[in-house]
Amino acid sequence: MSVDGAPQDTVEVVHRPPRRGSPRSTPDWRLLPRMIDVGDGTPFDNPFRCGDPNHLGWGDVRDAGHAVWLYRQWLVTPSRSIVYELDRHDEILRRLPSLTGHDLYCGCRLGVPCHADALLALAAQPSIASAVQILLDGMVPMMAIERTIAIRQIRRATRTVPGEALRLEYSPAALADHVRAARLAIAEET
Repeated sequence: MSVDGAPQDTVEVVHRPPRRGSPRSTPDWRLLPRMIDVGDGTPFDNPFRCGDPNHLGWGDVRDAGHAVWLYRQWLVTPSRSIVYELDRHDEILRRLPSLTGHDLYCGCRLGVPCHADALLALAAQPSIASAVQILLDGMVPMMAIERTIAIRQIRRATRTVPGEALRLEYSPAALADHVRAARLAIAEET
């Protein structure tokens, strides 16, 4: 009831977590105002494609699930250890907080692993802006997975095959020098 005694319309607001949309989900599908396109040709596009070389290691990207896993690992690895597409990596990280609370659109079929799911999970993390800054600035101790990813990228950039000797110092400072050298080697090829 309102102050004057007349019935008052009420609107119940239901909050739901952000989700992924796809043009294949419904026949009349359209990009809604709350949705952000993260598909092909956008800054958030997944650079890892099935059958393409795995730039974080050796071999090729096996399937969609592997591509999504590589994308997530690539994003959560601090910039200091990224050889493959560093500028794109950092741009996605800087934009990641803008995805918080939004539905994401990608052309992948629903029910199939998609990088939009990884972006949704990362954007939903508490204090995502702080976490992004930590990854960009490298203000965390070097973990084993980060060291492994850096070494695999260095091997790929220098064309050193697994099993072949690769003389690297594993201290964070020395590894950073190796990463910079691998970035230069890639830049010279293109």
